[in-house]
This record gives sequence, structure tokens and C-alpha cells, in this order.
Amino acid sequence: MPNKSKRELEREIDRLEPDRGDAGVGLIIDLRENEYTTREEAPRPELTVRDPDRDVYHIPIPHVPHTGHKAILTVSEDVRETWPDTGDPAPTVAELWDELTPSDLQREKEIREQNGDPIPPILTDE
Repeated sequence: MPNKSKRELEREIDRLEPDRGDAGVGLIIDLRENEYTTREEAPRPELTVRDPDRDVYHIPIPHVPHTGHKAILTVSEDVRETWPDTGDPAPTVAELWDELTPSDLQREKEIREQNGDPIPPILTDE
């Protein structure tokens, strides 16, 4: 296979389209206020984990897929805070956890254990 020129590569990139598939639309999540000095200052302490790289706590995004959502698009200071079509506010990470069933929570714990991810108190017997 011959090497492609920079121009050929740029054209191929321009022709790429997102894979919409049948899995649904992306999910926008508001992460702008998701860092806390202590677990107790978080609005939902049972969901918080300590950041392994920094001295803060945060509410992690669940690994368990949510019905109808193919991707999670996070919201930061520079990105919109609402859904483009409706103007409704983006949900917080805690609201994602509220939608998990008991079997989803069990699966979430298994995934976090397999990946070596921090496990929030809601998934432990504490």
C-alpha cells in the first residue's frame, strides 16, 4: 500500500462522518461543578470517589451503558450547558446514577473492580 500524501489524508478525514448507528444519540452531562475537597461537601457523598491523580473527590461517570445513549459528551465551561434542540439543562453525573437499576449497580461494581477504578460508597456494603 503506497504512502498517501498529506492532501489525500486531509480529504479522507473531511469525508469521514460520525457513526450514528442504531444505539441512539449522545448524552450531554454537566461536569462543571464536580470537584470537592472532601466527600462530605459533595451533594451526594455516597457517589463520590477520590481522584487517584489529584487531592479532590468527584462523582464518576458510570460505566454501565444507559438505554438509548451511544456516547457521553461532557459539558465544560466552554461548551453548551443545555440540549441544542430543547434548551433543557444537561443532567449532572449524579442524575445518571439515579437511573441505574440494582442489576446495573452490580454490573457497575464488577466493571470498576475489573478496571481497578475507585468504587463509590453506593456500590459497597459500607
